[in-house]
Amino acid sequence: MFVRATFDAHSVSARNCGLVYGLPSPSAWMGFVHAWCLQAHLIDRLVPGVTPIVRQFAINGFHDGFGRVNFALPRCTERDSVGGTQLDAPTAFFSGGVIFELDINEDDKEGTMVSLTQALLFMKFAGGAIVDPELKTFDTLDLARKTIGFTLQEEPIPESEASLLDRLLDHVTPQKGKKGWCMPSLMGYRAIEELASNRPGARGGYRHAYADPLIGVVRAVGLSRTSNIPRWDWYHSPPFVLFKTI
Repeated sequence: MFVRATFDAHSVSARNCGLVYGLPSPSAWMGFVHAWCLQAHLIDRLVPGVTPIVRQFAINGFHDGFGRVNFALPRCTERDSVGGTQLDAPTAFFSGGVIFELDINEDDKEGTMVSLTQALLFMKFAGGAIVDPELKTFDTLDLARKTIGFTLQEEPIPESEASLLDRLLDHVTPQKGKKGWCMPSLMGYRAIEELASNRPGARGGYRHAYADPLIGVVRAVGLSRTSNIPRWDWYHSPPFVLFKTI
């Protein structure tokens, strides 16, 4: 059973990776679904793979004069240098949702939807309060993806002799003939120490380690038009944790 949840969320985090204001990383959708299913006592029924949905993302305090949606803005070292504001903890209005799969038979579908609906009352998305949620179920992913909005695909950075930063900046520049647009995004972490346990205050008692962020590129494409529907998941290959599509 595929679940499609759409909603608005106020004051979501607009800090994707170190130097970029923009859409949350794909990990925000994965973490949201994981926490939601934990809250609904359905984590053992969750099938790997989460598909983001984005309909609107408007950074609070920024206006470009044309009423356009701004999905990624470079941070600057000087305050008040981007659109009249330079926030330490930028937030945004988000409209969109997520598609995920649960291993549920037909007889349990009604009870599962009740559990998800009740659990959603206590959830936030990327730190933002959720309003006007709508939940629907589908038999296939192809049916579930037929909605307004776009999704995020993993976009490889081409190899060349240029520096990684130059290749990254060149790749996120709009290119003729390519559908959608690219933006930098947090794509995982590299641990810089051994995993430790029993850290005071650690959520759920999980082990932790200090890590460096890994920055890559995602491409935003129309959800109903792409033939390659992305399903994001975590991959753990020490010392790396990577966010990749199945």
